[in-house]
Amino acid sequence: MHTFLTIIAFIFIFSLLILIHECGHFFVAKWKGIKIEEFGFGLPPRIWGKKYGETLYSLNWIPFGGFVRMLGEDARDKKAMKNSRSFMRMSKWARTQVVCAGVLMNFLLAWVLFSAGFMVGMQPLIVNGDDFLASVRNGQIKMEQGVVVDSVVEGSWAEANGFERGVLIEMVNGASLGTSYEALMSLESDQVVSINGIPFEGEGELGLQFNVFEIPRVILESGNGFQVGDLVMTVDGEELFFADEFIEKLSGEAPMVMGVLRHGTLESVVYSPSSPMVFEGPRIVISKVLPGSPAEQVGLLERDRVVGVNGMEVLISQDVLDIVSSSDSSTIVYDVLREGVLQSYTMERGEDGLIGVMLGELESGGGLVFYDSGALSSIVEIENVKYPFYEAPWQALVEMKHIGGVTMVMIGKLFGNILTTASVPEEVSGPVGIAQMTGIYVQEGFVALMRFTGLLSLSLAIINIFPFPALDGGRQFFIIIEAIRGKPLDTRIEGYIHSVGFIFLMLVILLVTLQDVGRLFT
Repeated sequence: MHTFLTIIAFIFIFSLLILIHECGHFFVAKWKGIKIEEFGFGLPPRIWGKKYGETLYSLNWIPFGGFVRMLGEDARDKKAMKNSRSFMRMSKWARTQVVCAGVLMNFLLAWVLFSAGFMVGMQPLIVNGDDFLASVRNGQIKMEQGVVVDSVVEGSWAEANGFERGVLIEMVNGASLGTSYEALMSLESDQVVSINGIPFEGEGELGLQFNVFEIPRVILESGNGFQVGDLVMTVDGEELFFADEFIEKLSGEAPMVMGVLRHGTLESVVYSPSSPMVFEGPRIVISKVLPGSPAEQVGLLERDRVVGVNGMEVLISQDVLDIVSSSDSSTIVYDVLREGVLQSYTMERGEDGLIGVMLGELESGGGLVFYDSGALSSIVEIENVKYPFYEAPWQALVEMKHIGGVTMVMIGKLFGNILTTASVPEEVSGPVGIAQMTGIYVQEGFVALMRFTGLLSLSLAIINIFPFPALDGGRQFFIIIEAIRGKPLDTRIEGYIHSVGFIFLMLVILLVTLQDVGRLFT
């Protein structure tokens, strides 16, 4: 049933977005007196068509979107160009209005949906790391340390064994899960023998789904009243993420209540900052060793102090990055101090040219030594945001501005990656990925699906406004060139440019779709 609803919702959303877009072109073209030869629902081949007045209204087999065919839209059609109601015979201003109308309709749809969502109560979209951390800090996103079950697949091993939303995964294969990268990797592997002491005797997937993120945290290296490896979670009840924030907190003299995660348990410690200590010795510390990496294979560990790389002394993390990036050798040598003993590790670079470690720099203040690191945390709740009816439309515009800026950067990154490396950024999804996300939002309910539709409408508007051939922005770009030159470009040249642009866009869609399909099998 869920699959059926997902398919219906996906087709409806996709068709709505493009039909709204095409309706913009249609009504403005009619207003300007341009002859509309066909308005199609769906894409050819045609199922049915009926002519009303001068326009053929058609229903087509491919149920995604629609199209408007205007007289003289193709400037190479010499016969159509002679007609006074041809698109190309209209003034530059009239053509601009027609071209931009579709984009404006998608902006309008997004604004209406976001406004309605904020009136009834809706989760704002979190579009980058800063937004996410700000929402955790203000309590809108509630997190729990470790890996917590977000949902359970119906009919799976997990459901049969009593797992449900909110259950903390404490042990995998008899070992404590903790809050490290290894925790998530062990759950994603095919070597799971038991979870929380319950033997896994099934075949295929476990049926557990998670909403887990790596949250930046401060790790204590030494200090009175604390243990090595304590994660600082809060100071005086306020979430704390970075070492520079911690330094600021330690600059005072008043006692503070620190929430620290110690061996998986959150403990409260009252601490009075003492005189800042003068830190001596190596400052670079390995904060993470990625599972399966060359560093893990040779035995490097978290909290190892890095003193040299490839025989050269290093003082700050940037020294390490400079040496590794400038070296042509396939091997990297790390000299580290572990419990006061100097040890050397030689490893081959990975396929990405790296060895799989994350570095931090030891800081000191208030009598403590610490460094930036991170810990896995699970989202357990996201609160809705609700505004009065008179404020919601303005907040919707603020949300659109914020999301729009991030979307434009992402589109630029997409084209940049394809042109330079023929690759697609991991964050980008095409029709297959959108269909998968539609299924998720169908489960979350109507408001979530409405918010998702608004996001897609805004994204479609921004994509179309880019000055790229075959897009509305590309057509507008040629109108601007015509205004500057005082005459249009050769119609054949413009037609060829739009054709090449269309082919390129189809290749982009193909690459994105292949990446989406690849994700289904990983």
